Amino acid sequence: PLRPTIDPTAVLSKLNANGDPQVKARARQLGTLWGDATANEQTLAVITDSHASIVERTTAIQSVRQLKSSVAREALLNLVAQDNPEPLVVVAIRALSEMDDETISGMLVARWKNFTPAERAAAADGLLSRGRWILALLAAIESKQISASELSAGAIQRLGQNQDAAIRKRAAQVIGRIRPATADKQK
Repeated sequence: PLRPTIDPTAVLSKLNANGDPQVKARARQLGTLWGDATANEQTLAVITDSHASIVERTTAIQSVRQLKSSVAREALLNLVAQDNPEPLVVVAIRALSEMDDETISGMLVARWKNFTPAERAAAADGLLSRGRWILALLAAIESKQISASELSAGAIQRLGQNQDAAIRKRAAQVIGRIRPATADKQK
């Protein structure tokens, strides 16, 4: 979204004063995308509010994923670290995967055993998104923190087809021979 060239505070205040909850939610989302401090605080509060609906919390996560701020990262890390509904954790993991911070890969590896299969799939996708994170995943497999059998066939294929020859070699040592998919399977 394009940030306004003038201060949006007056417009956002007017929208927030509206009695319609949908208008308020949209104003908060817009304010978050524009970098409004009040809207950011409200959005982060929705993420951590266990009384808010999953849809509201998911929308808030989608809004802060573009911020990539340390406060947003901490809110998402806390959401993943606590016992929350699976759909929220999956969305939070995907949002965290877009942030470049080494603590994220370590947290994903540390929480792996507590993740559901869907959360593990999202975590694997995130760990495979950055070279340093791939190394953390491979180290976790080597140390038996994560079992290679817990990775999807697609994740294993991505390791075997990585552009970095050292990663491909290490993956083959840790997981075993990784064969490319046949033409039938690719169809």
